[in-house]
Amino acid sequence: MIQLHSDCLVFKTKAGELIPCSAEALTIELVQKVSSPIDPTLLEEAAASVSHYFQHELQRTCIGVDEFADALAIVLRKLGSGVKVHSTAGEATDVKELDLAQMAEECCTTHYELAFFQQLRERMESALGDSPQLLHVKELRRCVKRLTGNKRWSRRCHRLRDQIVDYLRTCWAGAAKTTQTTGRSGLLIH
Repeated sequence: MIQLHSDCLVFKTKAGELIPCSAEALTIELVQKVSSPIDPTLLEEAAASVSHYFQHELQRTCIGVDEFADALAIVLRKLGSGVKVHSTAGEATDVKELDLAQMAEECCTTHYELAFFQQLRERMESALGDSPQLLHVKELRRCVKRLTGNKRWSRRCHRLRDQIVDYLRTCWAGAAKTTQTTGRSGLLIH
């Protein structure tokens, strides 16, 4: 799996979806609007402390949204804030999924890598056209082994994997620039 930025965690929703994002971004989603103004520094520090607790004290990078919301509510309460935390805010996250192994299987009946990259481009354009918050690209390893025809991982597999990952990142960054979307959480490749 691709390593996340150091301030990101992977949050698991009730539906079982994995969403990589920063604790601050999720905190903004979880905090309900209240009549009194909320100190952004207080929220930032509370999110950072909860994130630190899970990452460094518990050595965890995958956390349930409800679990994070409960911990955030406790911290905010102890800091004397009247802010309420709504734990189901992360459930509405827009996640698109691409199965690379399935695409490789379809392409291996025709022109292998050439057809694969063409199909990948088309599917990326389609998925990114809806401006998802998260694009979950799965089965990269099986895809690469199928395209190269190898049963074991090789240098050729490594090079092709790097090409696919670079292409996915380029498409993601290009789509983010053209749509000017700020609500995107990330690209999860495994």
